[in-house]
Parts: sequence; structure tokens; C-alpha cells
Amino acid sequence: MKPTKKLPDDYLEIFTLNLSINRKALILINGFALLLLMIFGLIFADIFTTLRPKEFDQGNLWNSLKSLNTLLAIVLMLILHEGTHAVFFWKFTGDKPKLGVTAFYAYAAAPKWFIPKPQYVIIGLAPLILITVIGIAIVPIISPELLPYHFFLLMMNATGSAGDIYVVAKVSRYPKDILVKDLGDAFQIYVNK
Repeated sequence: MKPTKKLPDDYLEIFTLNLSINRKALILINGFALLLLMIFGLIFADIFTTLRPKEFDQGNLWNSLKSLNTLLAIVLMLILHEGTHAVFFWKFTGDKPKLGVTAFYAYAAAPKWFIPKPQYVIIGLAPLILITVIGIAIVPIISPELLPYHFFLLMMNATGSAGDIYVVAKVSRYPKDILVKDLGDAFQIYVNK
């Protein structure tokens, strides 16, 4: 099955989550993000300490992050994270994705498209997997001065994946032939009747 702009006649909407309206879900996802922050903070600290024991100073980490470079790392992470989603939306649909930022989240979306579950799961998990794997792979060659910012970027990317993980978990509960419509601040699931 391929992405389509026209919903097949035998499909019916069975689930919608709109983060602009559903504040409870937004709070839940942000709470999950805090949990991910702690978990990935510990995991990445262990990896960085193992790969760069002399240069990665956890004790001095937070002092290093009190600079403009931290803000630049956040901006770079948003660009990389949402850009990765956008590349995969574009790859599967051949159409330019929609990008946006709100006070609580950034997003990439393909609001005109109904995307099959397998492709949507790839789109959803691509930033977490690709940025994490590539980011860890380059830890040994990052300049020592940039290690704290690289650590922070990887941690924020993983934390920023909370909504992606939530959506993929929700989509994973349904049959393989579902279609997903991603509007950016909302997503809808359609099943074959």
C-alpha cells in the first residue's frame, strides 16, 4: 500500500488526537518527555564517559551548558529532528511537508496525505534512531569543547521524541492496513471497514 491523497471509500476514521485541543494528552506527553530526559541523560552520560573518559566531565557539564551554544544546540536539534521527519515524509509522498513550531512542540507533517502504517512508523521513529546512532558514532571524533553541546543535542533529540514514541505506540495497536493522516498538531487513524 502506498500513501494517497484520497481516502479509500472502505476506510473509516477511528481515532483522532489533536494536541491543540487535548491538553491532557499534551501534559502526558510532556511528562513522558521528562522521564525520557532522565533515562537518556543517564544512558548518554554513560556512553560519553565510556568513549571519552578524559574529556567528558559530567561535573562540569551543566556549567558548560550555561552559554549561547546551548541555545544553538537546541535550534540545531529542532532542525535535525524535524528535518529528518520531513525528509521521510517527502521520500514517501513525493510532496513538500509542512513544518511548524508552537510554544510546546515543533512538527513536520503531511496534512494532505493518508500514510500506511509501515511508512508512518518509519517516519515517526527516524529522528530518534538515526540521530542517536549517528550522534553516538561520532562521539569519538567530536572536539572536546563541543562534547557537552553534542551530549545536550542527543539528549534533547531523545526527549523530543516523546510525542513520536506516543504516536507510534498508538498506531502500532492497529492492523497493518491502517492509514494515518498527520496534520502537525493532530493525527488521525483510519481503518478498513
